[in-house]
Amino acid sequence: PMDYFDCVANLVVPMPEVTDACSDSWTIITYVVDSLGLGDTLFVINEADIRDITLPAGDYVFRYRVTDDCGNVGTTDCIFRIADTQEPAAICISDINLSVGGYGIARVYNQMIDLGSYDNCGLDSVLVRRQILVDEVTGDTLVIPTWSVWGPYAEMNCNDAGRVVVMQLRVVDFGGNENMCTTNVAVVDNTLPYCTGLEDIFLTCTNVPAGIDLTDTVDLQNTFGTPVVIDNCAAGAIELSPIVDLD
Repeated sequence: PMDYFDCVANLVVPMPEVTDACSDSWTIITYVVDSLGLGDTLFVINEADIRDITLPAGDYVFRYRVTDDCGNVGTTDCIFRIADTQEPAAICISDINLSVGGYGIARVYNQMIDLGSYDNCGLDSVLVRRQILVDEVTGDTLVIPTWSVWGPYAEMNCNDAGRVVVMQLRVVDFGGNENMCTTNVAVVDNTLPYCTGLEDIFLTCTNVPAGIDLTDTVDLQNTFGTPVVIDNCAAGAIELSPIVDLD
């Protein structure tokens, strides 16, 4: 395996075990060869040399060449691999607050909840997904929540307003190792509704419809109209009791 915080492996090249029928002494030369022994020779280590080496990810060969006192030579290849087996560190912001926008939709991008996730060899992708609590068609609360697909962002809408939505951040390194963290998103709707469609009207007594009950909201709506309510999510107008002051 590689070092925890570096994209290389620092290792000590092992010595082989040697047996010989001719003598009790021999000379060992160790070669470190790239590409499973078919590439370049990266290191040549004699017996008295320091055996500490540093290598990036890849497949290599320890090639041991042993010569005994009788002049016989034996060579053995030992295949080894330097691999990134370490999962990246996934770090999330603990909790965030989100207000849906004027169209009733808001996006949470991966960088908004990523608090510095990292890997010793670098990150290939940082994606997010959200837990889905409400049926998008019916608006009913789901008995069993589902998850959105992984992507660079996840969307919240008016169905999520007033709820806490669970989000996950997934980080994947170039070796295919992955890790996840979780955070909570409190979704609110802070956009005020807008009421329009009615204007002040000034009438003389002769213009007031005969028989109208000025204390009856239904009569007032039939005569003067109803308001139009505009909102990013959903809103309705609640008509208060009319204030009537006449003699």
